[in-house]
Amino acid sequence: MADGKKGDPRPLLADAGSPWCTEEILNLLTWMRSYNETHPDDKVRFAGADIVAVRRLAYEAITEYVGRTTPDRAGELERHFAVIRPEGHLPQHITWYRGLPDKQQFVDHARQAYDLVRGLPATEGHALALQHAKVILGFYTYHASQKVAYRDEQMSENVMWWRNLTGDRIV
Repeated sequence: MADGKKGDPRPLLADAGSPWCTEEILNLLTWMRSYNETHPDDKVRFAGADIVAVRRLAYEAITEYVGRTTPDRAGELERHFAVIRPEGHLPQHITWYRGLPDKQQFVDHARQAYDLVRGLPATEGHALALQHAKVILGFYTYHASQKVAYRDEQMSENVMWWRNLTGDRIV
């Protein structure tokens, strides 16, 4: 659904947190699809802004971008992602990560991945890949400190970034 494809929207909510994995959100996604089918020039999109849960799609988007634009850097990126890419169910990864006594290596790998993407040529797709890398860095930084003010600041920046990129109206 997020990519405009038909199908059951339930998988989109499979590992969503408790405020999102509800019948009401499922109904919202279903309504959005219906609305967009009848309003092709005024589509509604659902964009996440939180850094609390970063899905594998963010890692995949960066990997695809780097592989397409600078394949000679793909191995370096993968070395960082091999350490930080969540495997399995995301809530379990978060619980595991929060329980670690030393989280700095994960923050460092996320920062190095961000710096790698930031240093690439600004070709088509760079802004989105860089934003994904920023959100991944925010994820590890937030869960290392659990400072709500940091999380809120990052969410605000993410919303403004999306607004500036797309010019879309935001609710």
